[in-house]
Amino acid sequence: MDDCLLNTLEDDTSDEEFNADTSLGNAAVFTKLKDMLKDETSNEPVDLPIIASKVEMMLSILKIWSKYNLPNVALKSLCQMINSFVGSPILPESRYKIDKLLSAEEGIEYHAVCPTCKLYIRKFQRKEKKVLCTSCEKQIIVQGTDVNFFVTLNIKDSIKNLIEKHKEYYEDVMIGKYKSNQSITDIYDGSLYKKFVESLPTEAKQSYATCVFNSDGSPVFKSSTYSLWPIQVSINEIPPDIRQNETITWALWFGKNKPEMNVFLKTFTDTLQELSIKGIDVLFNRSKVKNIKLYALVCCVDSVARAPMQGITQFNGFYGCNWCLHPGKSVKNKSKGTTLKYVLLTEPIERRSASNMIEFAEKSKQEKKTIMGVKTSTVLSCLPCFDIVEGFVPDSMHCIFLGVCRQFAKYWFNKPGNDFYLGPKNAAKIEKVLSSIKAPNQVSRLIRPLKEKKYWKSREWENWLLYYSLPILRSMNNFQTYADHWQLLVDACHILLQQSITHSELLKAHEKLEDFVLLTQQLYSKKAMSFNVHQLLHIANSVNNWGPLWAHHGYPFENGNGVISRTAKSAKGVLFQICRSLNFKRCINIMEHHIQINNPEILTFCTNLDAKYSKRSSKISPQSPCRYFGKSKTTDDEWIHQLSLVQQSSRSYHRMVKNNCLFSTRNNVKSDNSYAKLKDGTLIKIVEFIIDFLTKKEYTIYKKLKTTGDCYNQQILSEEDSYSAVLTTEISFVAVHVQLKDKKYVSSVANMLHY
Repeated sequence: MDDCLLNTLEDDTSDEEFNADTSLGNAAVFTKLKDMLKDETSNEPVDLPIIASKVEMMLSILKIWSKYNLPNVALKSLCQMINSFVGSPILPESRYKIDKLLSAEEGIEYHAVCPTCKLYIRKFQRKEKKVLCTSCEKQIIVQGTDVNFFVTLNIKDSIKNLIEKHKEYYEDVMIGKYKSNQSITDIYDGSLYKKFVESLPTEAKQSYATCVFNSDGSPVFKSSTYSLWPIQVSINEIPPDIRQNETITWALWFGKNKPEMNVFLKTFTDTLQELSIKGIDVLFNRSKVKNIKLYALVCCVDSVARAPMQGITQFNGFYGCNWCLHPGKSVKNKSKGTTLKYVLLTEPIERRSASNMIEFAEKSKQEKKTIMGVKTSTVLSCLPCFDIVEGFVPDSMHCIFLGVCRQFAKYWFNKPGNDFYLGPKNAAKIEKVLSSIKAPNQVSRLIRPLKEKKYWKSREWENWLLYYSLPILRSMNNFQTYADHWQLLVDACHILLQQSITHSELLKAHEKLEDFVLLTQQLYSKKAMSFNVHQLLHIANSVNNWGPLWAHHGYPFENGNGVISRTAKSAKGVLFQICRSLNFKRCINIMEHHIQINNPEILTFCTNLDAKYSKRSSKISPQSPCRYFGKSKTTDDEWIHQLSLVQQSSRSYHRMVKNNCLFSTRNNVKSDNSYAKLKDGTLIKIVEFIIDFLTKKEYTIYKKLKTTGDCYNQQILSEEDSYSAVLTTEISFVAVHVQLKDKKYVSSVANMLHY
């Protein structure tokens, strides 16, 4: 749940109470402070017994450090503070002792790389100052620098803890509980995932784990050209919401240039080869230990990283597509001269395969030139069960939202003299609409002004595509042809992001994307046939192979990059700082998983640090997915009678959270969470939530929306005058409401796992 939602769910102090408190001013605050200091008991020592163990104290300190992203030196200060309170050095006070206690260097390996010949040298110890490159016979400095080596981390414990923490879900995956034959609901329904499981020996079909991996550059400091390249993995056999938020860092490369991918990935493939044979011992109960083999099946990276990882030429070179043998064609461009575009061809295009990639790589090595776009072999071909073509997927975050959306926005707002140019007047109208939109908290990022679109993040472009763009474009005069064309992409993305996709819907989405690409060349010319537009032809296939787009997109890794980068507090020893912080966080996970907290106060404190909801809330039962917030009121007699409720135990609420999504009848300045979609597809406006604590009934009172439209952005024709009731469990998704003068539109979010 994001900060925006947390702010919404703060305790329900009324406006009058708030104004009364703030009106006291600084003078009243200082008066209260003076009164406290005058109190004789305030200066007396607190003589109370310590009821927390050393481990509980250390865990609490580490949780605070992690929660607020404090520098590592803050750990020392917090430990010193506790020791000064109790008058005894019960916790480690020096950085050395803290590092030793938390195993700051455990599991970290250092790998030297020659900056001249770019070849791997060897592993080295941190205390070593230089290593010899036997290829160019030079001494390479590795101490006091961050750029002549990379680090790898032992992640066995992290994988083990994740699976043990979610062992019930893991075992359900192994027995096929989350697999569906009728539709595509997760990666387990992907055709290549199923093929992988079928290829395993019978005894291994219930003791494996798979992962998606990623490597992408991330700037660490704003004023520096250096960037950080981590290798991260996301385990597939744990709950989807955990996958979206908890990635595991495997390796780190830091420098001005991109890493030498074959060198950087060699240790990754070696480790996975070992783990696919030796496995990881995971404890499921006191007497049950499973040896789980790990396999990397999917690589989700942007186009810049994908080419060197796959060993082919970049997308702006001939035969630069990662999945097919489209040759590309040079197209004249006034501003850039000649650029390579993926124009439509009359003849069928052959797909790449693992076998012809290996063949082209061998031929390229012999002839010392690029063959059909293949420049070299890739070490990823040594990964067990990894397909070096289909294992790579188009990343919807970069391809669609940061790619295609941004590309067409430039056409509409920055290309005067064309039929599709909207002009400054229409841009001003759109600006006004965007500034008035109240988005649900689930749609995590509000769109900034149109004039700042070059700074928009991928989530802003996604919200623009899915919810705002189509109603706005349809309101523009003489733009219907281009709006119809844009609708093809909007509808296809809604389908491919759903939590459940039927095979007929998948075919429909692919047809829409094919039509979108075809019409792009007709409406916008060959200059518009960029690689991002071409990638759209391969996206439906990746969904068929590996599940819905949210099951293998770049958002979790982008978030992980940000978390990793923020752990570096100074420019010196960046890799060491990050590795230390990652190991400290690993210790937190181990302590939480294996330590029994006996003090209820400490347990409450640690739990509340992780809590994503306010204390002032109500839940009808532990099993219910719904939690209600704010001050309740008595339920109207009409609903008591109509729903057969008990008057004394029934209450009405205005806010409810279900599956980490806020639904509310009240709107504020920026958000509107009052529109929703039921499981049967009905679009509604929420009026009230009613719960009966005695009968354990939960209802939502609503007005049904009458809508029209053949797309996912539907126009609201009217609201029913009468009120209806439905079980709150029937609410499926929150919906986005957009108002344009006298017209209203509504669109439900595609899924509840993507945000």
